[in-house]
Amino acid sequence: PALLIAVTGAPGQGRTALLAALAAEYRAAGRRVEGALAVAEERDAPEAGPTRYRLHLLGEAGELPWAEREADAAADTAPPPGVFNAAAHRRLRLWADGLRMQPPADLLVIDEFGPQEARGEGLM
Repeated sequence: PALLIAVTGAPGQGRTALLAALAAEYRAAGRRVEGALAVAEERDAPEAGPTRYRLHLLGEAGELPWAEREADAAADTAPPPGVFNAAAHRRLRLWADGLRMQPPADLLVIDEFGPQEARGEGLM
């Protein structure tokens, strides 16, 4: 049976670290893990949203540059919109399309699901 777990919280509270730890536990138990983590970098403050993200596909080694917040976004935009790396977005689409040809993973992680993803942008 499928299980859906939603992790919420303010920026910088450790949601991505929690998901990475959960994925590591599943792998250590010999279970198949797939998914994408949006690894934050360059925060102006510990509780602030990052200015940049790297994309880590859990079934692969390494990370890709993923998104950067627009510096000239309106001050009343919280958080400011991001500009996504086109090459990383294509790689993410290839990974997602490949999932259809594999048996279901024991754990599927989708990090950073927000308004952009709900509109079919970002990780989607």
